[in-house]
Amino acid sequence: MADKSNEIPAAQTLIDRLDLDGKRVVLGALHPQELTAQKLLFERGADDVMTVEANQKSLAQTLETKRPEPFFPPRPTPTTQAYRREHNRSRREVRALNTMNVTPEEVGFAGAAPIGKLRTRGRGCRRKVQETRFLITSASNERLDAFGRLDAKRGYWAIESSLHYRLDEVLDEDESRVRGGRAAHLLGRCRRLVVGFACEWLRKAKGTKKNCRKGTRDFQDHLTANNRAHAFALITASTPSAWLQN
Repeated sequence: MADKSNEIPAAQTLIDRLDLDGKRVVLGALHPQELTAQKLLFERGADDVMTVEANQKSLAQTLETKRPEPFFPPRPTPTTQAYRREHNRSRREVRALNTMNVTPEEVGFAGAAPIGKLRTRGRGCRRKVQETRFLITSASNERLDAFGRLDAKRGYWAIESSLHYRLDEVLDEDESRVRGGRAAHLLGRCRRLVVGFACEWLRKAKGTKKNCRKGTRDFQDHLTANNRAHAFALITASTPSAWLQN
């Protein structure tokens, strides 16, 4: 990513470089941009699945209000409606997605086909969460039904939560002043090595609260406890798993 830039033009540049013909591209709430959708659909031959949140105020309001309900709505089917109970990030979640077909002219967005309203209710670590998001995609219901959209959305966050969050929020990669050259490459590899060790430790670690798992910050605390005894055990371990706690 260039200096004084952001993820939007960086993603558009990456789209131009990749072979995406016939592929499905899932993008977060920063990327529902006309140019991005046009590049994916018309230039690269790919379908998009985009999340629309409050940061896209005009588009979110359009998806919410510019679709009056008919007097006799069609009966929901697995193609247009999905409901699922699952565990995510140490909490129990219920996700419900309702979709309907629109035209690009109705919502003012390139390639828009089905749109969906995703409601999520979660409970865990003594907290309750309730969220509403919108999904907009160029893939028809025949190519991607409501359950497929739920899977696509979950798959996107699996990447975001398992690697990017740990690098950016826990290990402060975005705050690093080392931006280029071999030093940046070496620091990046060290951070990813730490994430690898943390993932291995987290597989066996247990949270202190019911329905709560430990995280990468707990792994850091584990290494620094007892005058950094566990960190010393890690770097002096004779076998790859010898440093793990029993």
